[in-house]
Amino acid sequence: YAPVFEEENDAEFAKEVAMEAVKQNGMAWYELNYKLPVLKADDDAELEPWVRALAFAAVKQNPASFEYMLPDKLAGNRELVLEVVKTKPGLLYHSSDQNLQRELMSNKEFAMRAMLDDHAPAPVRDDSCLMVEVILKFPDALEHVSERLRNTFHVVLAAVLGDPHALTYASDALKNNRELVLRAVEQNVKAMWHVSDALRADREFVLQVMK
Repeated sequence: YAPVFEEENDAEFAKEVAMEAVKQNGMAWYELNYKLPVLKADDDAELEPWVRALAFAAVKQNPASFEYMLPDKLAGNRELVLEVVKTKPGLLYHSSDQNLQRELMSNKEFAMRAMLDDHAPAPVRDDSCLMVEVILKFPDALEHVSERLRNTFHVVLAAVLGDPHALTYASDALKNNRELVLRAVEQNVKAMWHVSDALRADREFVLQVMK
């Protein structure tokens, strides 16, 4: 369909071809970005209705096409984002609407689905500020953060203070960290089930826990 988008051709016909293309394959949006400059324009003009309709058709056929919707007017379109995350919650992180991100991530079920989604960028699971915000609400989310964060003291501490059993998702090194483990068992002595074998075998430490 590429020749259709030459300047000398009928604009309305080009729009029809573009719509048919995304209906057949939503990922056609990627190529259309280069053929239809209006799809990348991010000026103060209102989003043209046909562009909005084209975007909805693309994500309906393939939600992953949302990754290539560059302007804030699309990436931040609330209705479009809500349509996308019905089936691909991890794509929420490609939205420019931070208020909507916070709103949806305050729901535990959605937050977990989003973090497990293949479309959630790896940097998201490695973002300590964002992950601590989620963990403070849902401590067991520690299971889904990056390996680096599972080995980061303040991140794991945030989890075990909310749920001592979240210690089970900590790195081996932190399961052997006396200070962290003590904070966990202060909340619930049953957290001892999740500490390292070395600490469970440490008589001095066990006596300290039992005080």
